[in-house]
Amino acid sequence: MTESRGMERCAEASSFSAFQKGGQVHVSAMGTHRTGGYKTLLTQAPMSVFPPQFILYHARPSGPVIQVFTPFTESASFTSREIVDQVVVADAHGRHEVRVEQK
Repeated sequence: MTESRGMERCAEASSFSAFQKGGQVHVSAMGTHRTGGYKTLLTQAPMSVFPPQFILYHARPSGPVIQVFTPFTESASFTSREIVDQVVVADAHGRHEVRVEQK
């Protein structure tokens, strides 16, 4: 899903986090939409780099929506045998370098 499929980069993320445990790196984005009905997606960017980069998208609701703040958490992960120090997540505000916590 990308901008061309009704998705656009999300501007409502308030924080990003990442941790590595064993051979898995987990990346999360948290935030709040101002209304209900949004669909949010954290997806790996279509480029061949290591560590992978991610993009936070959302699709605006269509039709009537409830007027209530709606929190979201979106996650993605990838496998790595190497220790990963940071990952990059892009959203409507640009690129964010996210430190990877080792567990």
